[in-house]
Amino acid sequence: MGDHLSEFVESKVKQGRFESTSEAVRAGLRLLEEHEAKLDLIRKKLAKGELQLDQGQGIDGEQFMQALMD
Repeated sequence: MGDHLSEFVESKVKQGRFESTSEAVRAGLRLLEEHEAKLDLIRKKLAKGELQLDQGQGIDGEQFMQALMD
C-alpha cells in the first residue's frame, strides 16, 4: 500500500474512525466503486449528448443561454 497510505489508515484507526485497517480499506473501496459508477454515468450521458449533436438535435450556445434566462 505504501508508507503514506499505511500511515494514513493507521491514524484513522487510532482516531477511532475505523475499527480496523480492513474496515478502512473496505470504506475506501466503496468510495472508489461509487466514484467509478458516477464516472460511468457521466460518460454515458456525454456519449448520448454527442450522438444527439451528430444527429442535429442540439441547440447553439446563444439559444441555450437564452433558455436559461427565460
